[in-house]
Amino acid sequence: MNTRTMRSFLFGTLRGRLILGVATVHAAMMTLFIIDVTMRQRAMFQARQEEAATSLAQSLATTGSAWLASADIAGLQELVDAQRRYPELIFATLTDPAGHILAHTDVSRRGQYLLDLPVVKQMMVVRKSTELVDVVVPAFVGGRHVGWARVGIGRIAATRKLIEITRDGTLYGIMAIVFGTGFAWLMGRVITRRLYTVQETISEVRKGNRAARSRLAGPDEAASIAREFNIMLDALATQESAIIQSERQYRTLLQNIQAAVVVHGPDTRVQMCNSMAQELLGLSEEQVLGKTAMDPAWHFFSEAGVTLPLDDYPINHVLRTRSAMRNCTIGVHRPHNDQDVWALVNADPVFDQTGEIIQVVVTFIDITARVKTEAAMKEQYSTLRSIIDSGNSSIFSVDRLYRYTNFNTTHAAIMKAIYGKEIETGHNLLEYMTVREDRETAKRNIDRVLAGGGRIVEEAYSGEELLSRQYFQVSHSPIMTDDHEVIGVAVLSQDITERKRAEEEVHTLNRELEQRVTDRTAQLEAANKELEAFAYSVSHDLRAPLRGIDGFSQVLLEEYEEKLDEQGREYLHRVRTAAQRMALLIDDLLTLSRLSRSEMEIQPVNLSKIAREIAAELRESQPLRQAEFVIQDRIVVRGDARLLRVVLQNLLGNAWKFTSTHTTARIEYGMLQQEQPVYFVRDDGAGFDMKYATKLFAAFQRLHSASEFAGTGIGLATVQRIIHRHGGTVWAEGEIERGATFFFTLPQG
Repeated sequence: MNTRTMRSFLFGTLRGRLILGVATVHAAMMTLFIIDVTMRQRAMFQARQEEAATSLAQSLATTGSAWLASADIAGLQELVDAQRRYPELIFATLTDPAGHILAHTDVSRRGQYLLDLPVVKQMMVVRKSTELVDVVVPAFVGGRHVGWARVGIGRIAATRKLIEITRDGTLYGIMAIVFGTGFAWLMGRVITRRLYTVQETISEVRKGNRAARSRLAGPDEAASIAREFNIMLDALATQESAIIQSERQYRTLLQNIQAAVVVHGPDTRVQMCNSMAQELLGLSEEQVLGKTAMDPAWHFFSEAGVTLPLDDYPINHVLRTRSAMRNCTIGVHRPHNDQDVWALVNADPVFDQTGEIIQVVVTFIDITARVKTEAAMKEQYSTLRSIIDSGNSSIFSVDRLYRYTNFNTTHAAIMKAIYGKEIETGHNLLEYMTVREDRETAKRNIDRVLAGGGRIVEEAYSGEELLSRQYFQVSHSPIMTDDHEVIGVAVLSQDITERKRAEEEVHTLNRELEQRVTDRTAQLEAANKELEAFAYSVSHDLRAPLRGIDGFSQVLLEEYEEKLDEQGREYLHRVRTAAQRMALLIDDLLTLSRLSRSEMEIQPVNLSKIAREIAAELRESQPLRQAEFVIQDRIVVRGDARLLRVVLQNLLGNAWKFTSTHTTARIEYGMLQQEQPVYFVRDDGAGFDMKYATKLFAAFQRLHSASEFAGTGIGLATVQRIIHRHGGTVWAEGEIERGATFFFTLPQG
């Protein structure tokens, strides 16, 4: 069996497609199964080696922590050398906290430094590849970091084992695919054998044996198909008889239909015509049937009165174009009758199963009375034209060459007044326009409509002198044929000079109003500056008495402590605490006041870098806290770097503060890409009730007491002031004990 025969069998027969489909699905499933098993084995081996490296490094760190604390170099080297018993070990080393190598399986490395140790004192996989797993673990003594243990384990044995697994899996897959293909071949032959019996019956019917029937019996699908096929053949035989009867009825219907009908064969010979067709054409049935050429005295003519050539007759048009003719008005000159008639003609092709035209059905509807009606409509058009000419609107139309095809008296008068020219039908509109701007505008709009731009409505002006110019609202529309071909443009324009003058007066009033608004805004800005200066002065003047209250209270506590009872000392402590809190409030108020007065320096700002710096500062302030910072990379905006650092200090500081009551915490900074970038700080701390969300950004508004979380209530007000100065927005979402998320936007560009 050659390649072409095999391809024809596999893709051209039911049996071949069944075998190919089953074999393909089986091969695909087995391939996916082998790949899945191999990948799982690979992942399992790699995970085991990573666990082994981690375990070895942790053991080395635990064992060597005491020697690291005492800096026992000899003991450390002996401990490292003992790790060589691990068969896959590539290296092992112990360093002090700064990365100075104290012991190494390669003794020549002692005294060098490791530069890629983690910043956070926790276990980390430094490198994980097909050749090496590199793990570093911190060593502690009594909670004090005394050094690092680092171990590298090779993956040669694991890689060799994975190669064996992949090879065995591939061989097993190939064997399974071969077996499945053979099984599919066998099942295909068994399943389709009975169907081919039905195919033999079909071949007999195609040869013309209408009495052929399939004798296949049984309960399966093939027998069911055979029975249905036999029923279908019986039905076709019945239908053939019905078709013959239907043709007789068709001829009867054709004679009774209320339209003139002529049926042509593919050779243009008339096969059938009803009595109305004979009457309309003025020919007898004998003159029509079987003829390909009509009586020389009989012919069709167009609406213009020109005799149609034979190629344009309905039957020839359909045969030439293989498409129907619809609603064509044709005049019929009948022999032996001086009166011509008008008919609305439709012609439809009839195709056989192979797509060949076997008949053309032509229908004629007598519209002679309607064509007299159209003459009356022309008279009405004349009356309508008189009405259009009497209006105030300018109306005209041009063809594709900008030549006038029609215009009313108003348009002619306007053209005379503006350009001093008498216009005529058939002459170029653009040649009358002596003002270059008017000519270019008219040409541009007409070209847009001719190119399919649809209806255009705009305002324009005409005339050379500013005082004599007139303003118009102009509407351009597609004059189209029935075939949607644009053949010209109709233009309607109305004089809107008075309206334009009124609009100019309105614009003048608007400009005056805008100036008043500008002046009022300047006054408000000056008042705001005075208020800010007053707040700054008052805040500054309050500092001195507060320092006095705090200082004298401290003197009383230090020098008169023995003369005061416990309640008196408690009162003085409260006075000092209140004075210090008041001082913090004043400092925050001064900061908030400066935000409104300081000039901003707009430049690219790397918010990711600033967030990392703030996170590092927070970790240093409480190194024992279990808090994870997740900071998205490469977030760069345009703004004032100093002010935006204040925003992140407040938001990240709040997240650090409100997660302090939880054992562990997660604080996240990132960006959401929506219609515009949205930046956020999210935590899983104390959260807040959303019904109080509107109070968050107001000065001195706190949702938690000072005993729960310290603060003055100015931080979020400061954030809002900075974001608003940048032209952005800020908002928050939260849930009690489920954390809070603060969002803000900044203008782009």
